[in-house]
Amino acid sequence: MVEILEELSLNAWPAIRVMHYDGWVARFGGGYSRRANSVSLLTVSSIGLQEKISHCESLYRTAGQKPIFKIAPVHESQELDGLLNSRGYTKEGEAHVMTREIERDRIVGSRFVPSSELSEDWLDSAMELNAIDRSKREALRRILLGIQPQTCYAKLEIQNRTAALCLAVLERQWLGIYDVVTANHLRRQGIGQELINDTMAWGSAQDASKAYLQVMTSNQPALNMYHKLGFETQYTYWYRCQ
Repeated sequence: MVEILEELSLNAWPAIRVMHYDGWVARFGGGYSRRANSVSLLTVSSIGLQEKISHCESLYRTAGQKPIFKIAPVHESQELDGLLNSRGYTKEGEAHVMTREIERDRIVGSRFVPSSELSEDWLDSAMELNAIDRSKREALRRILLGIQPQTCYAKLEIQNRTAALCLAVLERQWLGIYDVVTANHLRRQGIGQELINDTMAWGSAQDASKAYLQVMTSNQPALNMYHKLGFETQYTYWYRCQ
């Protein structure tokens, strides 16, 4: 399951530029998010890991970025993690990947507003609620517009204002739920839970049978909410950053 979910997540959050190298994929997303600006492992290497690390470092230096490696429990990741640690890379962004089944015939709530197209309003709301620097707007837009699977830009509206939003990406009956965020003044009122339930209902109507999401291990309130919603942890990943 790890390999499948890692592949789905690569498709759900595409980089602006990609380079494949001996079973690894180096992704460049204009500096926005570690997900779109890191090296991921796909298959077992035929070249020595030290040589591959050095080559990837040169790729990111050329791009004017610091190298980042994603460490998920696949293939040679344990050995790679040790080598990166010995080279002074720090461990950051530890997150759980959680999944659950989606029941059929779920009902979408009246406050749920889905859209298959990226709108300026949704993008503006995402920038505001996530406190994203305006300089990253174009990189974020290019990443979102690069998504190839079926996409839902979902939000909840209260009194015609965005209360919460998320990105949903559907591929092979798997519904990926990304970047769930609620307006600060509406947190701890069940808004996020309502949004996720509605997003899964939307997915069910599109023939999704399973959902997955990623959550920082340090975000205990979110972990509590996802456990309450029936999500279970499948594995944990992190990044090694120079």
